[in-house]
Amino acid sequence: MSLAMATCQPTASSDPRANGAEVRRMLRVAAAAGARLAHFPEGFLSGYAVADVAAWEDVDWSAVRRELEEVAALAGELGIWVVLGSAHPLTPPHWPHNSLYVISDQGELVDRYDKRKCSNTELTRFYTPGFEPVVVDVDGFRFGLALCIEVNFEDLFAEYRRLWVDCVLLSAYPVDSIFETKARAHAAIHNYWLSLSVPAQRTHLFHSGLIGPHGEVLADAGSEAGLVIGALDRDDPALHVALDLAKPWRALARAGDIYEERRVDDERSRVRTGTAEAKVVTLCGSTRFEAEFAEVNQRLTMDGCVVISLGMFGTVDGSDLKERLGALHFQKIRMADEVYVVDPGGYVGESTRREIAYAESLGKPVRYLSRERSA
Repeated sequence: MSLAMATCQPTASSDPRANGAEVRRMLRVAAAAGARLAHFPEGFLSGYAVADVAAWEDVDWSAVRRELEEVAALAGELGIWVVLGSAHPLTPPHWPHNSLYVISDQGELVDRYDKRKCSNTELTRFYTPGFEPVVVDVDGFRFGLALCIEVNFEDLFAEYRRLWVDCVLLSAYPVDSIFETKARAHAAIHNYWLSLSVPAQRTHLFHSGLIGPHGEVLADAGSEAGLVIGALDRDDPALHVALDLAKPWRALARAGDIYEERRVDDERSRVRTGTAEAKVVTLCGSTRFEAEFAEVNQRLTMDGCVVISLGMFGTVDGSDLKERLGALHFQKIRMADEVYVVDPGGYVGESTRREIAYAESLGKPVRYLSRERSA
């Protein structure tokens, strides 16, 4: 399933009549190319404050209204949706909204987005802020609307993700080139398309175009005034990872259950003020269990433990050697965090009992192979 749309990059001016004529010219081009929606820059119809308009008293609001009506009529004639930037006048002395008009393919003004996050200059000299997101449905695709400096507010783009939009229409009059990087990041993070429309005067910073759910530019309007046709194609193989894998998995990750069900009760996880050193475990038991010693040693090592085990000896003759071996056994217990008794069948010899008693006197935890096997 796909939808063709036009991302427009017209030359902006302070004359609503000239701007309206340019909108209508581009609508004819877009419709002839099969576009179902045409997207225009911030403040385009009325002229954008600061850049094109020094004071609202200079704006011919009756001309703005007439041009909007003519654009709507042509949209109905061509059967194309239009999202068009313009100031929207309020009752004096209230300043206008910085808006995006939504015109249906029937030529009706069906909604309006009012910029929520105005810049300091906008807020203190030119515009009244809006407060609501706007979502528009066109041919089975959902579009969210945003304006310029709002690119810096990630919560707005996350909100549109939660509203299940397929594409955000971001109109702007940018002042820096990092803006495009931010827009591409939003598209890639939230796995939706993003149409970025700017006037031709700002193409020295970046071009208008359509960004895919993977964050890559799919359609570029170039450096001159014009438009570019891009496709929102859910079956595009290049978008399989972004749409079919990353998007649903990230939804699960954000919900958190896949992590919570894997939470562990582990002291080395809870304590965050020390180093993540491996647990040191010493083995005790009769030398007749050489095979079991090897098996336990391997298992504990694979679990990330450092294992201390003296060499395997047969019968030891001589009290001096026995005494030195006994001292080494006690030393390995002092070095260990935990003592593991290798006692298949529950057999514990006299020397092993001494080692267990010594470990318990030091407060060392003692585990038994026989008990683990019977559990």
